[in-house]
Amino acid sequence: AEFSPAPLKLSAPGIIKYNFDGTKLVIPVKVSGTNALSVFCVYTKDKASDISNVMNGYLGWHHVNKVDTSIYISPITQLSVGNNEIRWSGKDDDGNAVPKGEYTYYIWGYDNINQKTEVNKFMYYGGWCGNMLNIQETGPDGEPLANPIIYMKGGTEKWIIGSDPADNTFLETTSYDLGPGFVNAPAVAFQPGDFTKFFIRVGSKDTSIHGIRKMNLVPNGVSIFDTEWGDDGMASWTQTSAGGIHGGPEIIGDYIFATDNMYQTSP
Repeated sequence: AEFSPAPLKLSAPGIIKYNFDGTKLVIPVKVSGTNALSVFCVYTKDKASDISNVMNGYLGWHHVNKVDTSIYISPITQLSVGNNEIRWSGKDDDGNAVPKGEYTYYIWGYDNINQKTEVNKFMYYGGWCGNMLNIQETGPDGEPLANPIIYMKGGTEKWIIGSDPADNTFLETTSYDLGPGFVNAPAVAFQPGDFTKFFIRVGSKDTSIHGIRKMNLVPNGVSIFDTEWGDDGMASWTQTSAGGIHGGPEIIGDYIFATDNMYQTSP
């Protein structure tokens, strides 16, 4: 049987007027498909240039710079199928009144009631290293895919969501050899307009050489490095940290981004 769970849909007004006068803002939310455990968030809007070098979280692990960021995150709220209301006091996370202005709000939710539906029986997800998953939601043309695609283990496993979860013939695999001492991050980034080419983040603990490699995908075979890209197929740099390969790659516009995710402090 194909994977066909009941879609959860949250519907709320695209634009809401609030007077920032201390009254409760009431947001109507319609839920269809399943019940939802939800969270309501308020973010700055078009203020990225004013937000610089904000560090928070445990040991300063969260570093916000030149991006719009959250000013309020609600406690979790249970929403039921049908009409619901979410209320906001107009205050930020510290209990201060939010200044008048234009903001972006988000409502996220997931089905916390029903038994989960298995997407496949052959890929095993985890929270670290090669078992982290990537979900590709747009196609080479930039448009949303009718059936998003799961990639795992540095692009070596592929599953089109909607395929029969019990049929392993739908699992597409590939492999590649990084060379001595190199390991790769679980994430992949596909070349815009051409998903037969993808990028992986690699690093060596022994040499501190890190980089991005471009691959030519060979489905159910051995993928090969695109040696015409970069320096023999790799754009490289050195890092003082031993590891830290899990930041990227990510393609935004004409650039590929990767980071060192190892936390360090100055003496």
